[in-house]
Amino acid sequence: MKRLILMRHGAAAWAENGLDDEDRPLTDVGRRESRRQAQWLDQQTMAPDHALVSGARRACETWERMRDALTSHPTFDIIEELYLAEPGTLLSHIETLPNIAATAIVVGHNPGMEMLARMLAGSDAGAMRDMTHGFPTAGLAVFEINTDSWEQASIAGTRLTHFARHGAA
Repeated sequence: MKRLILMRHGAAAWAENGLDDEDRPLTDVGRRESRRQAQWLDQQTMAPDHALVSGARRACETWERMRDALTSHPTFDIIEELYLAEPGTLLSHIETLPNIAATAIVVGHNPGMEMLARMLAGSDAGAMRDMTHGFPTAGLAVFEINTDSWEQASIAGTRLTHFARHGAA
């Protein structure tokens, strides 16, 4: 059994004064949200073993705050291609995760995070109800994947076990 956590980056500043979208930093709220979600994952004994992180500044800063708040020391990869990635791209990277990682987190962006979460949740009415209002900043979805190999993640059965909003898990 594997555990996959999909997390949208924390609240970010708006792009102003010619700032590229990829360079938007977290706000104070986004930094707090990120730390709270990491603390919650620790409390639930769901801290990740490995992270895949978008190369956008707000995603990297989200992961930095989370990593600093976790009691464990997960390995991680910064992957430029995860910036605004579609579900297929996200899954292709998930399938390359090291099998030694029992729990992995992907820190990325909407609409890809929400689309992938809905795809993995399938027709589970409870999961759909949890995601009725979308996938907010710092939101996270935790899935159990019925496989021992990340290579099988896209075809294995999945179950949404938790959906937490805004660092208030």
